[in-house]
Amino acid sequence: MTKRAALLFVCAVALLESVAQAYVPTRSKAGKAVHWPIRCIILSPDIRADASDDAIDPEDIDAALGRSVASWNGMIHDCSYMVLVAIPATRALEPVSDGRPSVVFRADFWGRGKKAYDPAAIGITTVWYVNRAGDAADGQISDADIELNAVNYTFTNDPAHAVARAGTKIADLENALTHELGHVLGLGHTCWNPKKTDPDDTTSQDPEEQPTDDQGNLVPRCDDSGAITDKIRNATMYPFADDGAVNMRIVSPDERAGICETYPIESTPTACYGYIEAGSCGFVAGAGHPAEPPSRAALVGALLAAALAITVFMRRRRARIRACRS
Repeated sequence: MTKRAALLFVCAVALLESVAQAYVPTRSKAGKAVHWPIRCIILSPDIRADASDDAIDPEDIDAALGRSVASWNGMIHDCSYMVLVAIPATRALEPVSDGRPSVVFRADFWGRGKKAYDPAAIGITTVWYVNRAGDAADGQISDADIELNAVNYTFTNDPAHAVARAGTKIADLENALTHELGHVLGLGHTCWNPKKTDPDDTTSQDPEEQPTDDQGNLVPRCDDSGAITDKIRNATMYPFADDGAVNMRIVSPDERAGICETYPIESTPTACYGYIEAGSCGFVAGAGHPAEPPSRAALVGALLAAALAITVFMRRRRARIRACRS
C-alpha cells in the first residue's frame, strides 16, 4: 500500500454521512453551518507562487485553480446560486482576514509565524467567520485562505510522470485545491479526529464532542476502519489522499448536495463583490444567477459597468480553522 498523507485541512468540525446524501458542514460553536453571505467567491494565487526547488510554474498554478473552480461550478450551477471565480495573481497575499480569498504556497517553512503545521498535511485552509451565539450573523464567512505545503510535497499537474524532489512526496495540485475549495465553501471533513488522539487539533467547536453531519448522524472517527465506508473514503472532503492521488478532482455527490442546500438556487442571490485595485480595475460578478459559470471576460465587463467595492465585514470575531491530523 502507498503511504497515506493527511490532506489539506481545515475544519471547524469534521463530520459526515448517512444512507441518503449527507455532507459535513463546518459549524460555529452554536451549531450554525458556516456560509458566505454573498453569491460568489473570488480567489487569487499569491503572486510569489511556488518558490520551492522544481517549483510548479505560475501558469500551471492558474490552470489547476481554474480547473478546480470549474469542477465545483460544473457540479453546482444547476442547483446553487454560488459561483467560484479564479483570477490571476496580481499581488503578494497572506492568509490574513482581509476579505481576499487566496492560495499561498509555503516553500521555506510549513507553518505561520512560529507555529509549525503538521508536515503530513498537503494543505490547510483558514476560514474566518462570525462565531457568536445569538448574533444574527453567526456563521457568516468573511474570508478563507488556502496554504499549500511545498516544503514536504512536490506539487504537479501530472502526478503520473512527476518526480518528487529529495525528501518530498508527490501531490496533485488540482486534487488538493478541489478539496480545499470545499473548506472555502464551508464544508468539513468526512471523518473525525478527536482531540484525545490529536493534541494539535484545535477547532471552533469543542474537539471532545463528536460532531454530526447534516442529517444529525455522528461522524465516524478517522481511526475507526470499520466505520469508514467507501462513500466516506471516496468523498472529495475525505481528509486523506494517497501519494499522487487525483480522485478528489471530481466533486462528489454529497459535497454537491451540501453546497446546493447551503446556497440554494431558488433563494434570491445576494450581491457579489470583487476588488478595485489602485490604478486599475479588478473583478466583480454581475447581478443575477448565470446559466453557466461566468467567464473572466464577463466579470471584467461587469466591473466596468458597475465598480463595486469589496464588502467590509464589521464586528467579526476571528475563528481560525486549523489542520486536522490523524
